[in-house]
Amino acid sequence: MTLDTRYFILDENNDPAPTTLQEWAEWCWGDDQQAANPRRIVAQENVPVNADGESEQSYRVSTVFLGLDHRFGGDGPPILFETMIFGPDDTDERYTDRYCTYAEALAGHAKAVELAKRGLPDEDEIDF
Repeated sequence: MTLDTRYFILDENNDPAPTTLQEWAEWCWGDDQQAANPRRIVAQENVPVNADGESEQSYRVSTVFLGLDHRFGGDGPPILFETMIFGPDDTDERYTDRYCTYAEALAGHAKAVELAKRGLPDEDEIDF
């Protein structure tokens, strides 16, 4: 068995462990390819769009284990976790950040939740 340093699964301590493409796919999706492994979800929550909490709309903050190294070349540890904030219609990505470790992903998720609580600018207000 040849391990590929692009594919990872989480061990019992939530530490990434290199694996083969086949084992990664089975760990992520199972045999039926229908349902993602719930361990891939680090944290998810909804944050009301306005600070008073009375809005029915919310941002969705989602942090997941990708299992694929997103460093895409270069030196350094593999980038394996991602936090995203989705807008109220759950289709537009309003924020993305990536991390190397589970602990960094948890901290990044908390940061994203705080960012969402403060409110995100409309897309046309974002200065790229």
